[in-house]
Amino acid sequence: MTVHRRHILDVLESRLSGTLTEMAELLGVSSRTIANQIAALNLELDGVAQIVQIEGSRRLEVLDPEGYRHFKMSLVPEGTDLNDPAARQAAVFHLLASRKGPVFADVIARSINVSRSTVNADLNRLREVVRAYGLEIVGKTNAGVALRGTELHIRLAMLDRFSAPLLDPSPVPDRLVQDVVAVCEEIELGVAAIDSVSSWFTIMFVRLRDGFTMEGADDSLEPLTENEAVLHGARLAGLATDWLSLEASEYEALFMTLPLVGMRGPKDPLAFESFLAVETHEELYRAIMARIHDDMGIDLKATQLREEFLAHLGFLLNRVQYGIQVTQGSAALLRDRYPLAHRVATIAQSEIERATGREVEEAEVSLLAAYFQIFVNRTRTDAGEPLRIAAVYANGKAEGELLRLQVVEAVGAYGAVTAISESDLHEFSEQEFDLAVAHRQCSFDAGELPTVRVGMVFDVSELRRKIGALAMRRGWSRRMALGGASWLGTLVEPQAFVRLSSEEYGEALEELLGELSRRGLAGPELIQAVHEREARSTMRLFPRLAFPHVVAPTGDLLLSVGVSDAGQGLVIVLLAVPDAAGDESSSLLLGLYEEIVGLAQDEDAVSAIIAADSAARFRTVMAVQATELLREK
Repeated sequence: MTVHRRHILDVLESRLSGTLTEMAELLGVSSRTIANQIAALNLELDGVAQIVQIEGSRRLEVLDPEGYRHFKMSLVPEGTDLNDPAARQAAVFHLLASRKGPVFADVIARSINVSRSTVNADLNRLREVVRAYGLEIVGKTNAGVALRGTELHIRLAMLDRFSAPLLDPSPVPDRLVQDVVAVCEEIELGVAAIDSVSSWFTIMFVRLRDGFTMEGADDSLEPLTENEAVLHGARLAGLATDWLSLEASEYEALFMTLPLVGMRGPKDPLAFESFLAVETHEELYRAIMARIHDDMGIDLKATQLREEFLAHLGFLLNRVQYGIQVTQGSAALLRDRYPLAHRVATIAQSEIERATGREVEEAEVSLLAAYFQIFVNRTRTDAGEPLRIAAVYANGKAEGELLRLQVVEAVGAYGAVTAISESDLHEFSEQEFDLAVAHRQCSFDAGELPTVRVGMVFDVSELRRKIGALAMRRGWSRRMALGGASWLGTLVEPQAFVRLSSEEYGEALEELLGELSRRGLAGPELIQAVHEREARSTMRLFPRLAFPHVVAPTGDLLLSVGVSDAGQGLVIVLLAVPDAAGDESSSLLLGLYEEIVGLAQDEDAVSAIIAADSAARFRTVMAVQATELLREK
């Protein structure tokens, strides 16, 4: 029943008084339970504090503040697993944070009911954890240890790592919670942002209640004084100081401004421009997109959600600048589900770190990846018009309409399909269509028009693969989401598959270029372009996978695959894409990148490619891989 005693004290501290009925309703127990817990508390608090009854209400009178603080810290919340090192570290952190002087290891051990050796081990681990927040645990266990650092950093550590004991249930009175929510709704914060602000408010309220105030501010917070958000931060801080009968504090106002300038997901991003450095995050946006183009050769279309993404960048910059961390959430899920978008996000991460000189954590990278996945999809769907497909039939219109419907089923929104009788085909020019799908009995001369021949009954999924492969070979952007075909397996020609002997990437790349030159597939201009590309940024994306790609000097598409089984093995995919391809070039690169990044997550598939001894065997491996990826999606 420890949880009830601890929460009873929290209620009496924050509300100053309370009846048995009020506390019972708040904690979800009976009035008799509250009365029994108060009786037990008075026995244990003898000489330190006393809960007295005045006109039907209970009030807390503290006689020995230091002794009372120590007693309260000994009340470990119910459900806390002290066999869990993280839970013990949280308990130790709160004990140290509640004391202004040193604490002996024996006292800590008794407070959380563990051995002194366990406390020593936990303190060693805790020292590493708090160092990341600018805090330090000083002293020796036999002479007392203390937590040193600013009040701001202590609160930030509580919020990020040690908040659970303070937030569930909240010690903040209900009426005060309602006032906080009202301020947040007035400035149109979303639900997630309101929850975040409420957590910050709770930490501030508890620290103020326990006598720990922000008596100064880091120089890093100075820019906040010019931010309009500080007006709202002052209102929120004022709610707590007024309730606790404390003087208003500009430093507490700055503290409550931090969640406002670092929040995620405002309802209306444009309404929050006053909270952001607009010029800074727009400049960063341009730098990120330029870096993605330089590193990957891709021009992402960010017209959809551009303004929201700019707002996200602005809040991200604030979080990085002021040391505000976000929760991991579904970070790992996003990384696994959208590996290409995550790869793009790591480029953005590098550019943000270069611009700010500060580290960007993995949770932020995953949030960026969510936006980049949207941009990747938009770049693909916006690249070019739908494929113009002629469905050519030999007999009646019913036969033609059936063929058209089957082709539509294969290509979906990525194709505009027209049913045309073989006898009427002469009325159309080849330039009106990108390709034809024709029944085998049709005997028309297709000329230069790419044509896929099918029977009266055929496998629609196989047609989808054939059209996708044809689209890739001809440089069309709409490979599409047709799916089923492998970019790598489709585009590599037999003479462009090379077995290598070198183990080191640089040497293997030179060996590949030399062999392509000998076979007449790579001239001096292409080789120079690859060297210049590698000098800017190595394209060894993963330990066993590299993807050097350049604009083709001759204007011809080339995709070569070099594999080496030396050492751990290495696969090099070399691409030269026509400069005139424009948006289609970005779509092609995105398709290849997605396949390569997906391959990197499948060590067995990479090993199978390394073992391939011919282009035919390589295509077989990639066909299986493409089928697996399609099944997963």
